[in-house]
Amino acid sequence: MNPAESPATRAGSNELVRAFREIGRAGLSAPGLPEALNGMLAAVAPVLPDNCLSIMLFDQDRRDLITVAQRGLDEKGLRIRFKSGEGLAGWVAAKLQPAIVNEPASDARFVPGLDGGHPIKAIIAVPLYAMSLCAGVFNVHSLSRTFTPDEADLVELLAALMSAEIQRRRMAQLILTDSLTQVGNRRSFENVLRIETARALRYGNPLSIAGLDVDNMRDINATHGDRIGDVVLRNLSALLRGLLRTPDHLFRIGGDEFGILLPETDAAGAMKFAERARVAIEAWTHASLPDGLKVTVSIGVTTYQNGEEPERIIARMDDAETKAKQAGRNRAVSE
Repeated sequence: MNPAESPATRAGSNELVRAFREIGRAGLSAPGLPEALNGMLAAVAPVLPDNCLSIMLFDQDRRDLITVAQRGLDEKGLRIRFKSGEGLAGWVAAKLQPAIVNEPASDARFVPGLDGGHPIKAIIAVPLYAMSLCAGVFNVHSLSRTFTPDEADLVELLAALMSAEIQRRRMAQLILTDSLTQVGNRRSFENVLRIETARALRYGNPLSIAGLDVDNMRDINATHGDRIGDVVLRNLSALLRGLLRTPDHLFRIGGDEFGILLPETDAAGAMKFAERARVAIEAWTHASLPDGLKVTVSIGVTTYQNGEEPERIIARMDDAETKAKQAGRNRAVSE
């Protein structure tokens, strides 16, 4: 097999049609945008063999590019966040132009990985669109060979199909989703809290909420850098999702603060959940985090009292969080 032969030639039309179909299925079947994007990368991998793939989307608040899905890359050395205009991906997003770079080390736009890793031989980077605006960048990295113009054309075609799915998702999620963690944001938290309090009042079921604040996040950022802070928040949100029941809701409601709604859960049940989460996080390790970095959280828990306004519940949750921190952190307090 000729190593320079294009994936389109090697895969054949049947493989391309299958990839196009699977992109659509990933967009329709996945529960959230990160799962949909990872599904899309899995769909296109057979027609882009032996390459590393990633999708970066804009953080709508900071206008930074954040890696939200990847395949074949070492997350420990992966740069999760690029400032606007930084690196080849930042250039592509700013110029709205695709780029094919076969000697990235000699290209002034290229920013290498954090750990030096395996040298990248070639890169194709293509803008992704949603609602007529650049939504992010699709990157294809080769560690072994250079790319051909035909491969760049194929990547642009795949990016166009991904863009259609991203636009469909983004139209529903853009306003209510936190870009880094892909969980609900503060506005979504307040909206869902109003719905859940109305439901609790109508049916007489208990409702509890928990505010979870990462301890010493400023020190983590100062010691290890903002990138590690992003890694902590992103992977912590994934850990928390794994602890929740189907009716529960998770949100990122501040820089290092998460809010959790626990329908049909009384005060005792909420404290039991909070303690289980605290213990799980204290014991948590992750391959992408520096050795020796331990993450703990302070948790404030409260329970809805019939007829009270959501703002009052949030204030009580915040008070409980503050007391947990003042009592020494790494604990749960009920208010």
